[in-house]
Amino acid sequence: MKLIISIVLTLVIAGAKANSLEAEVNSQITGGNTDFKSQLFKIEHNHTFKEKYKISESSMYQYGESDNIRSLEKWNIKIRPEYLFTERTSIFLANALSANRFSGISRMYTSDVGIAHSWLKSEKFELSNSIAYRYSKEKQIDDTKISQSKGDIVILSKYKFKNLSEIKAKLTYLPNFTDSDDDNINANLDYISFLGKGFSLKIGYEWAYDEKPVAGKAKHDYTTLVGLIFKY
Repeated sequence: MKLIISIVLTLVIAGAKANSLEAEVNSQITGGNTDFKSQLFKIEHNHTFKEKYKISESSMYQYGESDNIRSLEKWNIKIRPEYLFTERTSIFLANALSANRFSGISRMYTSDVGIAHSWLKSEKFELSNSIAYRYSKEKQIDDTKISQSKGDIVILSKYKFKNLSEIKAKLTYLPNFTDSDDDNINANLDYISFLGKGFSLKIGYEWAYDEKPVAGKAKHDYTTLVGLIFKY
């Protein structure tokens, strides 16, 4: 953690050359036999320093209610310094703090070190992936504490249409080196349509699989969201 803070301070002193900000608000409402409402708030800020250094900070908070009773609450805060060897290849460090109490996780701290590469980047299509080693410390709702070594393999793709809309897909595989029976898989699929003046409409689907969830919890979890994105 001290290394991450030192890198951040060094880059801030160097001065930022480029910045981008993306804020997102999503909603999910169902009625009839199931009365469920949820809200998701997300923000991501990216900085570029002296062309070779990048830092991204992101945070997310989501909550939901079933029949007016809280049934969903999770959040995540992450910082990721990155050094670009070339236009397509970089190494990165990442630290994150998160919680998902209705999945049995009171707190989780993760620290990653890895490499990212862009395989294809054109006006219409982009394809990239990253591979990282992850160390995680988890405190569950029942006060059980778990420390694990994992992998973090990510594949990202994006296709842009002529009408300025786009489709984004993300697949994440998290092999568990400490417990081989506890791998995780996450998948995201988003359709984004540009509305104008920095605003876009987003329709997204998220799916998560936990091979060994907390006792009493399901292995599969999925969410469908409609939201608004602002980006500059």
